[in-house]
Amino acid sequence: MIDLNFLKTSVFKNLRDGKLIRHSNSIQHIITLPQWRAEEFQSDLQDSLNVSGSCKSADRSWNLRLNGNKLFKQKLYLKALRMYSKAVLYASDPQGESSTQLSLAYANRSAALYFLQHWKHVIEDVDHAIEHGYPAELRYKLLIRKGESLKNVRRKEDAIEALECASQSLKKSNLSSTEVKAKQERISQLLVSCHQLHDGQPHACNNGKDDEDVQMRLNPKLQNAAIQVTLGHSVEKGRYLLANADINPGDILIRERAFAAVLLNADHEVTHCHYCCTRTLSLITCHHCPHVQYCSKVCRDTAWQKHHWIECSMWNILNQVGTFSHLGLRIVLNANILSNSSITAFLGTMPLSTNQIAGCSADGHYRADYPAMYSLQTHTDLQAMEDVWEAHLNGFLMSMCIYLIQHKGEITDWESLLADPEVCSLATLIGHHTLQMRCNIHAITSVQTKDDSSVDCSPSNLVETMEQVRVASAVYPTTSLMNHGCDPNVIASFHDDEITIRATKQINEGEEICHCYGPHVNHMSPTERRVLLKEQYYFNCQCTACISSDNKACDSSWAFKCSECSQPATLSDGDLECTDASCAHRGDASRSVKLKEKANQLLQEGTILMDSGYYQKCLECLHQSLDILEEVLYKHHRAISEVQDSLARCYAETGDLLRSAEHLEKAIIIVKKVYGDGSIEVAQELHKLAQVLFNGRQVARAKPVITEALHLLSGYYGDSHETVQELLEMETCLMVLY
Repeated sequence: MIDLNFLKTSVFKNLRDGKLIRHSNSIQHIITLPQWRAEEFQSDLQDSLNVSGSCKSADRSWNLRLNGNKLFKQKLYLKALRMYSKAVLYASDPQGESSTQLSLAYANRSAALYFLQHWKHVIEDVDHAIEHGYPAELRYKLLIRKGESLKNVRRKEDAIEALECASQSLKKSNLSSTEVKAKQERISQLLVSCHQLHDGQPHACNNGKDDEDVQMRLNPKLQNAAIQVTLGHSVEKGRYLLANADINPGDILIRERAFAAVLLNADHEVTHCHYCCTRTLSLITCHHCPHVQYCSKVCRDTAWQKHHWIECSMWNILNQVGTFSHLGLRIVLNANILSNSSITAFLGTMPLSTNQIAGCSADGHYRADYPAMYSLQTHTDLQAMEDVWEAHLNGFLMSMCIYLIQHKGEITDWESLLADPEVCSLATLIGHHTLQMRCNIHAITSVQTKDDSSVDCSPSNLVETMEQVRVASAVYPTTSLMNHGCDPNVIASFHDDEITIRATKQINEGEEICHCYGPHVNHMSPTERRVLLKEQYYFNCQCTACISSDNKACDSSWAFKCSECSQPATLSDGDLECTDASCAHRGDASRSVKLKEKANQLLQEGTILMDSGYYQKCLECLHQSLDILEEVLYKHHRAISEVQDSLARCYAETGDLLRSAEHLEKAIIIVKKVYGDGSIEVAQELHKLAQVLFNGRQVARAKPVITEALHLLSGYYGDSHETVQELLEMETCLMVLY
């Protein structure tokens, strides 16, 4: 196995010794490292690349299935599902041939999905199992499972066809006549149920984006953007986006597929497609390696054509270079740079010679293509020298790997390889894109359920397992044109790897369109925001929120409570000073500060207890924390809402949904004061309250909360978003049942 540490050690030693400076010839220095010429390194590198197909293991797949079966028997279906998915990864997948191990893994996974009631995925896995040669004498089981799943999604004719095939498959089974009769009776019952279905009955709620209620009129000059958006440029701001017409809240301004995306960690490798980042439980595997899975054959084939034909053999390397360098490589591969007869000549055309804004073609159009991708800022002169050199070191290593893969490892003259201009030019491109990632990367997020140890469909569990999860890192050439605003006028949401930017407030013609890079006016002080933005993005924020907050009065959401009048009080030279001029009380702050620290400690202890399942002890800690905070902090302090929210979570875990709702309602009062009635923070709290009230069968209280949450969240995210879809299902259910 290749180890990058020994290469980095040499580079960083030279940096510490002052032998390296910041210059454009990093690659030329890197190729002089003696480590490249060590026979041990050359051998290890070739061995690391010789993994295509070798990591598949029938024995490992078999053992993973056995472990999955043990979990399945314990009714730990989610854990069994993960184990079966890993079994799918490691089973051999010869193209055009059957694979018993793979078919059994798919079949086992379909059983776990059946008990989890994921009917669509059951159907897909049954088809995968049969396609890969599932034993004919056992096929009746899968076809019955498929037929019932098709019935449950109201695909009447398909369900009848599957069940009739199941009946025919019984003739090939090894069952006794009594067992065959029992199975036939089961099939007959299901067929009766199918015939009772009415044609045209509604399917399950559509989570796709095809039903988007607001359509975006495309801008012919600015790829992926709306007609109301235009590209501007100035010396002070660089490139930026602004409105060329009035924009209303909820209007879609950008809709863009990722130029490149990389899943973030192993947790998502068995739940998300490695090409489009869609979440699915019936992923299919790469034919050659156990490292990636896809949601469809289309994604698998497209990924192979674009980048996986190279990455498949260098996965061990990619795991060491990190996400930024992996994205740098994938940008180059997705852009098909390797098809150029001379990469060195191609590199010479970058950046394009034009009088237009950087990234635009000669006709002034911004097409979000590779030249646009190349034009994104690197800030190489501002980044730490260690990061710059590491980016080029990783780039050169990956460039060498590509050359070895293309030449099937048949290298006789390593010195010529190291000095090859094509290898160096490719390394330069990869390093360039790696350095872009610090300021241009986006985190693809998704609302998901936490991985439970068992299938617990109790109301408390359903409420408590929802969370916003970072799925992948991606880069978007058009979206990256937006400047930062601490009080942004847009919000981003994701459907798979596609980002949608919506206006959150009225944007007047001529006004800049600003996206929050992370530090937000509602969550950080001006000083904190400016420090973080300077550290990561290398600019001093002068947005309206930062300038106006320099002279802003006390923010009561961070204030202590005046001991005399209970109004907001601020820390000043070790004292608490009341902000109410009619009171103007000033007193020692030490007691209040110590009590607040104690309350924070109790909150942390309570959270740990809750995560460990010690709910009663958790409640004791949280109530103590709340009592202290309400004594020393102003009534609308953010910390009080945080503890109220934690209490709501804990009561939901215990099944006491009424108490949970009470604490959420108290938290929402504070959140509305802090962030505003129409804020995304309020929308998210209302969504949680809607879940609690719905699952607690509090119909009268749930209906207005669902309506308010829907109004806010659909404006922020559109009707296709997961949270909106869930609320719509709740609303429909209440209308039908109550």
